[in-house]
Amino acid sequence: MSFQLFPNWCKKLGLVIFFIPFLFAFFSGFFDAFEKNENHLIITKFLGNYSIQIIEIIGLFGLLLYMLSKEKMEDDYIKLLRLESLQIAVILIIVLSLLNFILKFSKVDDINFSISALIVIYLGVFFFKKRAIS
Repeated sequence: MSFQLFPNWCKKLGLVIFFIPFLFAFFSGFFDAFEKNENHLIITKFLGNYSIQIIEIIGLFGLLLYMLSKEKMEDDYIKLLRLESLQIAVILIIVLSLLNFILKFSKVDDINFSISALIVIYLGVFFFKKRAIS
């Protein structure tokens, strides 16, 4: 059974889809600090009350597209690295979620944190494992 990935050019598209909402949220948050009334946030003017959630979802979609795109040279070893990276990421997320639940650290949305942390840990582990063989 072979898992079909997106073509390599989707990596660039995924990065663009991730960085545009990221930069929009960053600069909007920067300029919103100068405003007194929270009802006049720049993002809220464009996207409504659920603006932050929409931007997070678009950014996560970009990271997911990047994660599921093929490498330039896709071989069996890269597939093994993908599997090992996903296994490590899932184990770390389970441990972090249990610690978060037991110690009640976080007041943020746990689902968004878990999904974004899973993708970021996967990409980090895959990057470092791939660089270790080069």
